[in-house]
Amino acid sequence: MQVKNKQISNNNRYQAFFMGNFSIKNKVLKACLLLFAFFSVNIFYGTPITNDVSEDITNSLIEQGFENVATVVDGKQVLITYENRAYRFEVKAIKEISKIVMPLIKDKYENLVLIVQNCAIPVVYVNIPVSAYKDFMEEKITGEEFSNLVIASVDTDTYRTSFDGLDKKNSSMRKFDLEIVPQLGLSLGAEEDAFMHVLNVAPKLSTSLWKGFTISAQLIQPISNEMDIPFEDYTRAGLITANQVFRLPHNFFTSITAGYFTNYVYGIDFELGKFLMGDKLLIKGKISYTGNMMYLKDGTESIWSSNTYEEKTVEYSDMYYLSGDIGIEYRFPEYDLTAGISYGKFLYFKEAWKFEFTRQFDEFNIGFVATNIDEGTNVGFQMAIPIYPKKYKTNRFRIRPSSYFQYTYFANNNMVTEYSNGNSLSKFFGNVNPYFIKNQLSEDINW
Repeated sequence: MQVKNKQISNNNRYQAFFMGNFSIKNKVLKACLLLFAFFSVNIFYGTPITNDVSEDITNSLIEQGFENVATVVDGKQVLITYENRAYRFEVKAIKEISKIVMPLIKDKYENLVLIVQNCAIPVVYVNIPVSAYKDFMEEKITGEEFSNLVIASVDTDTYRTSFDGLDKKNSSMRKFDLEIVPQLGLSLGAEEDAFMHVLNVAPKLSTSLWKGFTISAQLIQPISNEMDIPFEDYTRAGLITANQVFRLPHNFFTSITAGYFTNYVYGIDFELGKFLMGDKLLIKGKISYTGNMMYLKDGTESIWSSNTYEEKTVEYSDMYYLSGDIGIEYRFPEYDLTAGISYGKFLYFKEAWKFEFTRQFDEFNIGFVATNIDEGTNVGFQMAIPIYPKKYKTNRFRIRPSSYFQYTYFANNNMVTEYSNGNSLSKFFGNVNPYFIKNQLSEDINW
């Protein structure tokens, strides 16, 4: 009986061993079936972009000099956010990115969405249908048809959380630009000389320390001064500013600037802007609290106190000018034309209306401007001309020419006095107007 019980015990042990092996084999078989099903779906139906391809896209853009780069996938669209400090023209950057990315995603995804940053702040997004891009490149559709299929907008709130938890590579922070800025002043039609000019070179050093924050310092070096303006005939400070831009919900933007501005003004500015009507209308306002400041070399007479200083000095007043304006800008997409009107109190407590019309021709801007006060109307023109080269190196410290030569001329300089802090919201948006981008992408297929 004992032997029999021992045999039964052995049989149970063999049965348990067999069943245990069968259970392990069953689990392995199930795992193999799941893997087979997964790869079958990937092969026959497509799959979200792999981490390797995502890294390839990000690394390829970094090699081209783009910064703050991240790539993710949301359903059937590939999202890429980046900042461009490599190309002079933002539209050129968009075209170059499309040429790099489209071949990698054309067979699997429906849309390429590019979110353009400035100082690490999302400014505008461009949604390009992959099929439309292919048809346009193959000349199956016209530029107008392609433009109608591209979506561009400043309303990046749609993608606000798409990159949460994802590190952006090749940071734009704490990189220094030494920008060589040409400055030109003209006096036309004067009785003593029909044409006089002032020519300066004004190198400006700038860097970003955190999201939306930029500091800059400029030095003005005179080259030629036919107007004999004594306090502009020697090396002096230009713009010295600290600027913080915030992007708020619902397409509100604010810009706060403190420092030393043009026209011998120092103080603080606060500007607020809001986009409406599908990004065609911009409502903006500015309030400033400023005073006067000027560096005088020895032997120079002050324009405020009539004192002549034997030693070089900095003459300044308290901040006592409270000024501001409110206005609107409307975009006419079919003409790449922006019309603006504003009303406010300018320097020296003069209240005035201001009218501006600016037309963009590719990278060239030309416009007309007028101010109206009780004493009369002053008219002038403004322009921006691109400066070679089209692409810059993206080192941690670089020296480069200014992207554009900008010039404004008024028939009479004594009616309304304005200053620039170099950090307006209009400059922050630059040439990334969504309608301008759509029009430029459809101009030709020679990307």
